[in-house]
Amino acid sequence: MELEKLATALYVRIKEEKEKEQGLQLSVEDTARRLVELKGHIPIQEAIRAVEKIDRLRDQAKSMKE
Repeated sequence: MELEKLATALYVRIKEEKEKEQGLQLSVEDTARRLVELKGHIPIQEAIRAVEKIDRLRDQAKSMKE
């Protein structure tokens, strides 16, 4: 998977965390759509896979900290 997709997925998820504090939370599909809005050349299915991978990596990192 390309770094650009993963980095953009991470950027969108972190931005969403700030929105979550305001009561908003987006699904994987919603996050992927935001990624595609930012990077129009990335197909939606690849964006979904990138968001899912970022979520898994972040979960793994959190479990390592505990």
